Amino acid sequence: MITIGLEDFEVRLPRALDPAEKDRATALLADAVDEIEDAIIDSGRSPGTWIGISRNRRRAVRVARAMVAQAVLIGEDIGKTSWGTTTGPYSDNVSYHGEIAVPELWGEVELTDAHLDYLGLVRGGPRWSFPPPLRYPEKPWNEL
Repeated sequence: MITIGLEDFEVRLPRALDPAEKDRATALLADAVDEIEDAIIDSGRSPGTWIGISRNRRRAVRVARAMVAQAVLIGEDIGKTSWGTTTGPYSDNVSYHGEIAVPELWGEVELTDAHLDYLGLVRGGPRWSFPPPLRYPEKPWNEL
């Protein structure tokens, strides 16, 4: 449905990609598009119709590029706010902040709630049902 060329992606990055990163970015762009299309389906919409709206298509491309840039440029360092190393007697420490990606996804693309919000798609909703409100004089609706 959506195709994003490597040149279109790379021109927006702060640095040039090395050959291995280019191959990885190409694969991850396809993965990001798949994730977005799955989210469109999960929201009850038809991907073809939704992407057919130019605003939605532009935003989906932006989100896909952001997802891949995060995976390629930050990779498994996502969520780190500080890290340090001491030479003797050998000490390493890392601090994480905020919402950290699922460890299995580190270095891969991730569609976050912020991305879904930007796309106008919502994840989930109420997972329970509420009883109908009581009516005066506090009788269930089916007894009125």
